[in-house]
Amino acid sequence: MIINSINIPNFAAYRATSQTKPQTPMLKPLAYDTVSFGNNSEIPSLGCLIYRDDNRGQSTLLMRAKTPELINYLLEAGKHYGDEVPKIMLTQFDGYGDTPLMMAETPEITNALLEAGKHYGGEEFLRKMLTQNNYWTEKTALSQAKTPEKAQALIDAAPDNDTLKTMLTQQDEDERTALMLAGTPELTQTIIDAAPDEDTLKTMLTQQDKLMGRTALMLAVQNNKTEKVQTLLNATPDEDILKTMLTQQDKLMGRTALMLAVQDNKTEKVQTLLDAAPDEDILKTMLTQKDNNGHIALMQAKTYEQMRILAEAMHKINLI
Repeated sequence: MIINSINIPNFAAYRATSQTKPQTPMLKPLAYDTVSFGNNSEIPSLGCLIYRDDNRGQSTLLMRAKTPELINYLLEAGKHYGDEVPKIMLTQFDGYGDTPLMMAETPEITNALLEAGKHYGGEEFLRKMLTQNNYWTEKTALSQAKTPEKAQALIDAAPDNDTLKTMLTQQDEDERTALMLAGTPELTQTIIDAAPDEDTLKTMLTQQDKLMGRTALMLAVQNNKTEKVQTLLNATPDEDILKTMLTQQDKLMGRTALMLAVQDNKTEKVQTLLDAAPDEDILKTMLTQKDNNGHIALMQAKTYEQMRILAEAMHKINLI
């Protein structure tokens, strides 16, 4: 193989670093598998670049890169073996079915991978990276994001609204979305704010998962995420969407968010959901809805405090 010029850092420097500092991530393996060229430069071999290390969760060197500089170095090295190699490296799966973008822990690494994707493959390839599913769970990079900063980096990278809509409404193998899986109110708000239009936001707020047919609001109630519940209830000024959220029933048992709050003995959320009703008609619907067993929320109350709150709400609108 003859390559006339290599516009990447001299690999010998990286090799020396890996030999003197074994703790430096993902560099040490390269010292034993390089290709030398006439100008005395060295780059990792192709096999080394795409090798999945069984001792590291079948991850590749790119997946373990901790700096944008090293990411660019590895991808540029890959390019010398063909234009498709960087794209292969950027979309490879590890043993857990994750890609480098899914594994990125910081906005800096996330942005470096996204910029590289656009550089080596254009917008269409960038779109593929942003919407690619985990091999096993079908989760995307956005649905696996743990921080609002990473989520925002992914959202900002969407080349168009169609891609953004896909990212925001994509469902994994359990039909759960990024909004359903968001673990903090800050991350939840970041995802909500990304909706490019009201129709997309409505879809996000009313989508149901596969296991129980529950929405993001129902799951937040079920998982005792008080702040996330409030964030979701504040997501839209549209009363029609809010009515749907408050009265929507899951597919398995016909239960609403209010019923789930009652059944799980979450008194604070019971009051929060009742307070969210924008008018008496919606409140009446919430209090009189029946699940598949014919039970209204009051009949499912487990404590005196829950019974009191529900009974007072019913009395207020002359139901009892």
